[in-house]
Amino acid sequence: MTDQTPPLELPEVPPVPAGAPTLAQHCAALAAILRDHCHCELAGPQEAAYRAAIAALAALPALPDGSRELAGVEYLLDGDGRLVPLSLVKASDLLIDGAARRIAQGALSVAQTLDRYKQMCFAEAQQLLAALAADHRVELTSRRGNYAITTYDGAFKVEFSSADRISFGPGIEIARAAFANWLAEAEASPEIKAIVSAAWQLDQAGRLRAHEIMRLARYDLTDPKWQAAMAAVREAMQVSGTKDYMRVYRRDEDGGWRQITLDFANARSAPRDSAA
Repeated sequence: MTDQTPPLELPEVPPVPAGAPTLAQHCAALAAILRDHCHCELAGPQEAAYRAAIAALAALPALPDGSRELAGVEYLLDGDGRLVPLSLVKASDLLIDGAARRIAQGALSVAQTLDRYKQMCFAEAQQLLAALAADHRVELTSRRGNYAITTYDGAFKVEFSSADRISFGPGIEIARAAFANWLAEAEASPEIKAIVSAAWQLDQAGRLRAHEIMRLARYDLTDPKWQAAMAAVREAMQVSGTKDYMRVYRRDEDGGWRQITLDFANARSAPRDSAA
């Protein structure tokens, strides 16, 4: 590099929200170091990687702090939509508000990361199917389906699946009445009747559970009233779209597959303090 070479203009590192994941905060710190000390040495793929990192940091969802300034006075909005002067808010409430906002900020960032990860995974799967189809000189009419891919050593497995989203039209009330009549008159076992009753129970949101109702089709009963009730279900059924699923597994020491958790419910908790 000579003295006549103009300095490389790199975008500044955007501020990272306080609740952003630690990896994002580390990325921002390293990007700042690169910009301040190594910007003249970045070129080509390195510069592109830097700009991609800055774009990802800038895209982190930002959670507002909840404060507003009116006529020189700072306010916080409470749960009823009222503006409360910051000077009247208890210190403990400010601590709680700050902790809740940082945790919520982290949740938004993690959710965005999972969305991008899912998009990347399905794009990778589409490219794989296209490459395999080209290798066999065939044309794929659809890239949805149920299949699994594994690493060569068999240590990891990725399952892809597609399922129709089932909903029901108003005719489902006719089907429910038909099953109610069947339950009242049929000479079926108590076990079957219990399964049918459970299938029509509503979920917590007060909606019918389509997968439970469709599960009744597994029972091959010859009763004409049963057949009529199932026909009413099929007539009321509507396919409202398709949902794609992906699950990643790791081979455990016993040779079985253990799913890698991507949800809070099954994620490993932080170690408890030994004094607790």
